[in-house]
Amino acid sequence: MEKDIPIQIDGIGIILYSPFAVAHIDEDEDYLTQKYMTAQQVADHVNRGTIVGLSTGSSGKYILKIRDGYPDEHILDRSDFVLRLAVEVRDRQLCIRDLYDLMEWTSELPVEQIVVLDNGYYHITVFSNLPKSRIRGDRQEIHLYFHPLIEMPKIKHLGVPTLE
Repeated sequence: MEKDIPIQIDGIGIILYSPFAVAHIDEDEDYLTQKYMTAQQVADHVNRGTIVGLSTGSSGKYILKIRDGYPDEHILDRSDFVLRLAVEVRDRQLCIRDLYDLMEWTSELPVEQIVVLDNGYYHITVFSNLPKSRIRGDRQEIHLYFHPLIEMPKIKHLGVPTLE
């Protein structure tokens, strides 16, 4: 799999989820301030692989580079930011969107922001470098590698996963 997703975010992060994980959120609901605002609330979702939030540290234009497997360790050693996350995928859909979409929820999403993956659990390796401008969010590339697993890995984030 190789897919690049340009995404403009107004918030300070992105979320990844499979539609089953957000089925309980009502249209126009402010889920962000009610149930996804504290570090503990975010960590609970991240550790279960449901609504996986990732702080970019800034709004801006990002290019998400979606790939299979694990990246070469040498690339990770040379990256400014590296994270390991996990997600559960059902119905062969992984959705990626602006964190602030949780403030006024709608289930509608551009098809370009949906990644087709087999159902199951995935270990996600996230890495990024500041762009040449050294300005976070200035067409910054964020690489997300998805490696399938038999079961949900033990993820232990105590707060919000951050590319900082």
